[in-house]
Amino acid sequence: MHIRAVPEGGPAGSLVATSFPYTFYDRYTAGLPSRTVDRRQPLPSAFAARWIAAAPFNTDLVFWREGLTTGTCSGTSRASSNSNMADGEIVRFDEHENATIRGFPTAGPSLPPPGAPGTASVAVMPASNNNFLPPLSSSGDAGGWIYLNLNNLGSAAYSVARTPEGAPRLFAGPQTNVRQSQNWVVASWHNDASGFDLPATALGNGCTPAPEAKAPIGPAPNPTP
Repeated sequence: MHIRAVPEGGPAGSLVATSFPYTFYDRYTAGLPSRTVDRRQPLPSAFAARWIAAAPFNTDLVFWREGLTTGTCSGTSRASSNSNMADGEIVRFDEHENATIRGFPTAGPSLPPPGAPGTASVAVMPASNNNFLPPLSSSGDAGGWIYLNLNNLGSAAYSVARTPEGAPRLFAGPQTNVRQSQNWVVASWHNDASGFDLPATALGNGCTPAPEAKAPIGPAPNPTP
């Protein structure tokens, strides 16, 4: 994964102006003269990836997800808070465009159903996984594509960012507005003898609004920062 610095120019640490609403290292810039001092392009949260689960050829999905905290080893910002992050929405499609979503089994007559399973900030899982990922359809298709909205619903560690007009704030106070969390996804295709990695198709960029669950699936708007 290559993170471009925009605009180019200026020595490391220099305060070169940028119109990005936030940047790749946003969690680590609190207290600096500018929250966008690193100038690295922000990443999106929505992706589409092709998959196949038919031995001997299979697909692993490799996730990098922006953590909720700065990842210290103790206190309220401890790294363990980044070990089970939520997501916005995941939909699996087979080759005939049949869609499946995750089911939430009931937990008894008096208990609410459990929440959706999460992932760590870095994770690798086979496309056949039906815990975090939706189950395979009943069609028998062994391949298709999967829609991933990996927005982790925000964190107080994130800086102020552009929000959709009229969108609610996630946190009280002046610090954090609604913004998508940053992610990257790679589909690793392999069999017993060889394999190759293919980045998932990003359906937006770091400047697009946070994708809403149950919204039409497609490319996000591309506003000028």
